[in-house]
Amino acid sequence: MPPGVVTSPGVIAVPTGSLTRYPSFWTSLLNLQRPRGSVLTVVEGHSIAQNMNNAIHGMLAQPEFQWIWLIVYDHVCAPTTLRRLLDRNVDMVAPLTPSRSNGGPVIQKPSPNGLDSQLTWPEVPHGGLHEVPACSGAGLLIQRYVLEKMPAPWFELGTIVPDVFSEDIAFYRKARAAGFHLFVDLDVLIGHTTPVTLWPALTPEGWSVILDIQNLPAPSAPGPDDPPTGAQSEDSHGQVIAG
Repeated sequence: MPPGVVTSPGVIAVPTGSLTRYPSFWTSLLNLQRPRGSVLTVVEGHSIAQNMNNAIHGMLAQPEFQWIWLIVYDHVCAPTTLRRLLDRNVDMVAPLTPSRSNGGPVIQKPSPNGLDSQLTWPEVPHGGLHEVPACSGAGLLIQRYVLEKMPAPWFELGTIVPDVFSEDIAFYRKARAAGFHLFVDLDVLIGHTTPVTLWPALTPEGWSVILDIQNLPAPSAPGPDDPPTGAQSEDSHGQVIAG
């Protein structure tokens, strides 16, 4: 491991489209602790993979920067998130975050058929640093020497499954083939922001509110012309809040 990586400056990169709609993200970013001399760059464009590659090209063009931290605008982090990841001093490390599509942990495990599968929450250890084949690309910290030894483009779309955003999985596989190691830090957590709709619901106990979380499947999600009239079970996508 090159000396001085932990305290050396680096690049905090936000690859984004033209719409950045979550103020909570920018608030958490403003409060983020970072090594002196580090810079923030926002890379806009329609391709998330190209945005990441452009950010990496910019970081490598400046020899004083020794790492890049890729953080997406629909996440929220604590002020110590980056510092704690840097303290791990490993090739690549990411925090733990849930998926917006199914609410599960964005960590993959090796499978006998060679296709990695997603862990479930009961399978996730209760803390510590763990090497994994793949995890969320949100909050991914990559050391400079990793990227210097890998040919561009580092991130590519559609190379794992056509028409599926899998640029992070493709990168991890290339990095692993080059001899580098990816870790997930289960002591560092970041939130995954998603739109929420509040629905009034008449339950046996009286009026309440249902949280309808976008992207998570709900067994009986109400529509505009079909307001809920019965109690909903408490779960990750339809929690009932007493009125």
